[in-house]
Amino acid sequence: MLSSLKIFQLISDWITTLWTGLPTKLRPTLLELLLGAIISNSGHITDAILAIKPVRTWTTYFKVIENGKFSWLILARNWTKLLIRLLGNFQKSTSSRPSITIMPKDKTGPNSFGGNFG
Repeated sequence: MLSSLKIFQLISDWITTLWTGLPTKLRPTLLELLLGAIISNSGHITDAILAIKPVRTWTTYFKVIENGKFSWLILARNWTKLLIRLLGNFQKSTSSRPSITIMPKDKTGPNSFGGNFG
């Protein structure tokens, strides 16, 4: 079972990784929404805003979501890097299992290793 400290470290690592993919101006607002979503447990923006003590006006949060200029690709890349880092550690800890290689039965199929390609 993970201790509270390890869970906190894991969540802060996730937030920091995603945080670096956001424009500086949007970071505080999106962090508030993220924490509100975690607290509210519903995933709705309205519930997230109600779960926190909003620092900004309601329209600011909606404008950030609707018109915020940030790249989903950068967020996806950062998330992928985080997962590779975490699963890389998982793979090292489970490397004592034997690996299984599945070879295709049909040697003439288009995805086989021995078929005709021309």
